[in-house]
Amino acid sequence: MVVRKFPVFVLVFALALIIFSSGVSATVGSFNSTNVPLRDKKVEVKAEIREKEASRRAELKDKIKKNVTKRLSTIDRNLNAYLLRLDKISGKIESRIKKLGEKGVNTSKAEAKLAEAKLLQVKAKGAIDKAASDTLAVVDRTTLDTALASIKDAKNALFAYHKGLVETLRELKAASALREGSKSAGEAGND
Repeated sequence: MVVRKFPVFVLVFALALIIFSSGVSATVGSFNSTNVPLRDKKVEVKAEIREKEASRRAELKDKIKKNVTKRLSTIDRNLNAYLLRLDKISGKIESRIKKLGEKGVNTSKAEAKLAEAKLLQVKAKGAIDKAASDTLAVVDRTTLDTALASIKDAKNALFAYHKGLVETLRELKAASALREGSKSAGEAGND
């Protein structure tokens, strides 16, 4: 039995040696030939990843720019609405001054304050227009900073206009109170 196993063992060993030697040479040859494409593939994959990152960053920048532009246009619209409300109030104050003037109330101080407020209104309108043009020109960080500074200036101009209207109302109320006070004193003297 030992004799029979020996030729089979030698045969199996010889076949394994042939297969192994041809496989090793094929592996060595294939290793050298596939190593270069493997490196190329890694470089390609890295390049694809970089391209995807770059496109994602570009999309994110565009999205941020659209969001900033949208918010700035909303702020611009709100500033114009605020100016419109103040203009309506100014019109009401002006009509009130006319009515009190027709009744004989001395409204000269209120008229002077209203004229000052009208100058502030012109400045506020100019500041809002500048802010609007700056918001449309936003391209990068420096233009964004310029637009934000213009918006802040426009808000300050609107607050100054509002404050001017409040001062006009105070003068108007003081003049009206003087008229009512003198009227009641005159009526008391007639009794």
